[in-house]
Amino acid sequence: MDIKNIDGKWVVHFMSFITAQEDKEEGYSLNRVSNLYSLALYKAKSFNGKRFHKPSFGGGIAFPSEDIALLAAKTLSNDVKWEQIELLKEAQDKFEKAAKMWERYNDMDNSKKVRDSSNKSRDNYLRKGEKLVQAVFPKTVITYPGLYPNFLLENGKEYYSITAIIRQEIALTD
Repeated sequence: MDIKNIDGKWVVHFMSFITAQEDKEEGYSLNRVSNLYSLALYKAKSFNGKRFHKPSFGGGIAFPSEDIALLAAKTLSNDVKWEQIELLKEAQDKFEKAAKMWERYNDMDNSKKVRDSSNKSRDNYLRKGEKLVQAVFPKTVITYPGLYPNFLLENGKEYYSITAIIRQEIALTD
């Protein structure tokens, strides 16, 4: 893996994030490099990766630290881990929509009918998010101490965000 420290940023070549299957599927089209770079950048954003613009390292993606750069490259080049991350990111989106719905419709000015309808929609988003998390970690217990859920995994570890689960349970495991 090609990784360099340039101006305080850790830069990794974009091909470090592409699996053999993704490379094979892209074939030898005219836009092959551009398409693969876009895919790698999309994947790297899960770990705060950003496009690196300097000519000293063509095709680079920058990270704030060496640890995150190495972790991202190791994780995102694995098809199974990438699918798990995508499912968890979709679950996070459902949980955020549910929280926004609760905030928007549970003020004093709304009628009981509007609040009840909104709570049914909110519960629907929460259930969908729970199913996505449990597709990755089947025996997860999900509780709601506030607007956002807490996650107690089968291994006994408790997490307060999807991001923490991604970093600790998916990225750091082999």
